[in-house]
Amino acid sequence: MASLVAFGAVVVFVGALGRPLATTWFAHLPARGAGLACALGLLALLWLTWLPPAIGAYSLGMGSTLAGLALLAALAVALVLRRRRAGRAVERAERVVGRATIAVLLVAYGAWALMRSLSPGYGSGEQPMDHGFVAAILRSDALPPSDPWLSGEQLDNYYYGVHFLVAMLTRLSGVDVSTAFNLSVAMFFALSAATVFGLTAELALLARARLRVALWAGGAAAALAMLAGNPAGGIQLLLEPASLIQYDWWEPSRVVDYAINEFPFFAFVFGEMHAHMLSVPTLLLAVAGGVQLALAGPGRGRTLVLGAAALGFTGGSLAFLNAWDQPTAALIALAGAIAWLVEGGGGTWRRRLPALLAFGGVAAVVAVAAWLPYLLRFDGPPLGLRFVDPERDLLTAARDFGLMFGLLAWIVAAYTAHGLIAGHGGRRVAIGALALGLAAAAAALAGLGGLALFVLAVTPPAVAACSRSLALTQRLGFVLAAAALALALVGEVLIVQEAFGHGPFYRQNTVFKFGYHAWFLLAIACGALIARPGSARLMMRWHWQAGLGVLAGLCLVYPIAGSIGRTQGFAQGPDLDLLEGLQRTSAGDAAAVRWMREHVSGTPTLVEAIGNDYTPAARMSSLTGIPAVVAWPGHEMQWGKPTGFQRRDLVDELYATIDRRRARELLSQFGVRFVIVGSLERARYPAPGLEKFDELAGRAYERDATIVYDVRRGAHAARVAGAPGGDRG
Repeated sequence: MASLVAFGAVVVFVGALGRPLATTWFAHLPARGAGLACALGLLALLWLTWLPPAIGAYSLGMGSTLAGLALLAALAVALVLRRRRAGRAVERAERVVGRATIAVLLVAYGAWALMRSLSPGYGSGEQPMDHGFVAAILRSDALPPSDPWLSGEQLDNYYYGVHFLVAMLTRLSGVDVSTAFNLSVAMFFALSAATVFGLTAELALLARARLRVALWAGGAAAALAMLAGNPAGGIQLLLEPASLIQYDWWEPSRVVDYAINEFPFFAFVFGEMHAHMLSVPTLLLAVAGGVQLALAGPGRGRTLVLGAAALGFTGGSLAFLNAWDQPTAALIALAGAIAWLVEGGGGTWRRRLPALLAFGGVAAVVAVAAWLPYLLRFDGPPLGLRFVDPERDLLTAARDFGLMFGLLAWIVAAYTAHGLIAGHGGRRVAIGALALGLAAAAAALAGLGGLALFVLAVTPPAVAACSRSLALTQRLGFVLAAAALALALVGEVLIVQEAFGHGPFYRQNTVFKFGYHAWFLLAIACGALIARPGSARLMMRWHWQAGLGVLAGLCLVYPIAGSIGRTQGFAQGPDLDLLEGLQRTSAGDAAAVRWMREHVSGTPTLVEAIGNDYTPAARMSSLTGIPAVVAWPGHEMQWGKPTGFQRRDLVDELYATIDRRRARELLSQFGVRFVIVGSLERARYPAPGLEKFDELAGRAYERDATIVYDVRRGAHAARVAGAPGGDRG
């Protein structure tokens, strides 16, 4: 409980420091960005903590983290002292939305911490990788940090941005890294929910909804974003009835053949710590910046520079946190710029264009300058664009889309039709729908089924977004809906060609990453459209209620069945320590991890058993952050380090050989200090090969069947003082 409170208190405190930053940047929003303060505060603290070590000004550690916190506090105080009073209505909205957002954050954090405590174990998916990155950052005193799975190498900048953020919070809270791992998953679930809530409330207030309605709309959007499953999860249970413990919680995330279609509830119940999950609050900050650009334009003078700098800083950070977010942020910013260019005040669009170009120029410069140390070391995978092969027919594409986004798309479609009919009349809308249907049918018959679905889905909300019958503030929900549907279906037309973009999986990451963004934007658009004045009439119609009821019922299956299936009926826990899983399978290994964390400093090299990727074989290096000679060589290959497979063979030779001279050569070749002989090593290698280490090194720690040998110690050395009673160390 103390760890839970400490970790949460750090985030709330940083959010309080971020409040003046948010109200300064988002001064033109109805609640002045009060619901975005936590996300902005964390981003600012990340940069202030990361930049000095990144440029070599001082070393990475608790001192650099506290220095970043002090700088953020000083900036917050300076902004508070210069703050201008707003109108009474704005201050009330800011106060109420800010408090409600913190309430959403804390409730979601506590609830998901409980969920994680019921499935805390180590070893699922890429949890070992994520934990290893965080532990390596905590152990390193410089950037880039050491690669925990390939000794002597460094982590590529492309991969560890969000893990740096988690390591920063772990340091400040003083929580053990394995507990902080699960708390971070819970906290970023909560931060995503809170940021969705805050942004949706702003959009609802812009649409002239009452404050209470705006809060309800924000809550609805947060629930749709974080607590809903997809229709595929419900249909699966109907077609394949089974006990909930046996429910296949994985399958609904693989609706599209040869692709991934994760949605937030799945991602967080799986419990990894990947960039696409943890970067969402920052992405939504950029979305909010695009919304404000549409409303208020670039401004002039100091206002232009500060607004552009804030948006550029946030957009640039996405390269560090999750580069897949940048196209989405750019799309929303472009939509906001076009909206202001076409509909903003102050003369013709030609007169407005220079200010907008200046805004874009400043934003681009700041985006590069603020994150330049990262960009100079950037070594990401090569990318390209290509059109989708024309093998997708319209019905298959529509089926996949409905199984993924059915509930969200139904809400958007209903409110879009309602808005179009109210603005243009039923007859004109019917004629337009007929023309659109004929055009889509022609495209489908020409073998362009994916393109046909894209046009069918995106055109109606895009037309509603361009309608002049409503004020721009009333149409922002349609703008986000059109952008979200374009992202959801872009993989039917165009894909990003990257490292995984070969063979039948060539669409995998495009469908996955942009579909994940689309889920959040659709949920926010739904909340904004529901809150529009006059929209309540739609809720009274039986066909709307029937469709909503069926789809909502299907989407409620996964949160229940998926949670039970993932946790095997909540059979484990409650425990937030990731080491709990290792403790159950090998108490000696878990004890050795704890001993190494306490007694081993710096980044010496260890060697442990080699196994396949996606297994717990890298448990010592992952859980301590101490670099191994090699682990998960397939992942190292993906990261551009092909020597992992050669090292794997040499590690196998080191453990298996009974030739003492050859073993000494291998230990010296890789500069190994610690040799692990535990449960996995005993299962993989012959006993004579393991027994030789008693002649090559001293036993630094021993418990049960797990031994940690220290090559710097003589054979049979006495244990280190301070090891737990009954252990050798």
